[in-house]
Amino acid sequence: TGRFVRDAFESLTRSIDILGRRVGVGGVWDDLDKNISPSLREKSIMQSCTDVRESLMTCSGIAAVYGVGAISASVASGVNAVPDIAGGPIAPAEQKNVKNSSFLAVPPIGVVMSQQMKEEESLNADGEISIITKLERHVCGITSSVSQQSLTLHLFEICTTLGSTTEIAKRLNSRAMPIELGKVSDVEDSLTQPPSKRAKIETNGPITSIRPIIDEVEYLSARLSVTWDTWVS
Repeated sequence: TGRFVRDAFESLTRSIDILGRRVGVGGVWDDLDKNISPSLREKSIMQSCTDVRESLMTCSGIAAVYGVGAISASVASGVNAVPDIAGGPIAPAEQKNVKNSSFLAVPPIGVVMSQQMKEEESLNADGEISIITKLERHVCGITSSVSQQSLTLHLFEICTTLGSTTEIAKRLNSRAMPIELGKVSDVEDSLTQPPSKRAKIETNGPITSIRPIIDEVEYLSARLSVTWDTWVS
């Protein structure tokens, strides 16, 4: 996860640096041909603007998952939300229940909902049967999708297995889950001061508007609490 995040922000830094150079920051554009150079420069600048926009969208999604999403999940659950316990990035095949979304290629943040040890029989090289103990976890994973119109957080119910502490969690299955709105009073009671502007709620429940981070954390943590209560019930 650290590598994903580092690469994304380094890419943003490079794309902004390239854009600055092409618009003349730190130097002057050399017009070798006064008839062609202006159009080439304009095309080059527009391409750099597109690259910066894509990088900003990716970094914004990462910040939402590992910032607002992680803090809200920690507040709602009482335990730290951590990366890498829900497996790798959500694959396209796992997005079939989520319409019009392209998820970021970063591992979701996760909170362990339940876990248990399971024993499996394995045939070793000598032809003998040995017992292998694995840890099976049910994790609530949070990831995001970003478009030019919105940034959306998505909730997944994920089952993973882990053979040892040095292994990467293997995702057995996953399914998209709605973030429940619950009763307005339930959400309002969890906020010290109700925000003046409500987040836009889609049919499957993701949050898509821009709000101050503290309001976002309070509101999302309240909705996660309501959502997890429905899972338990």
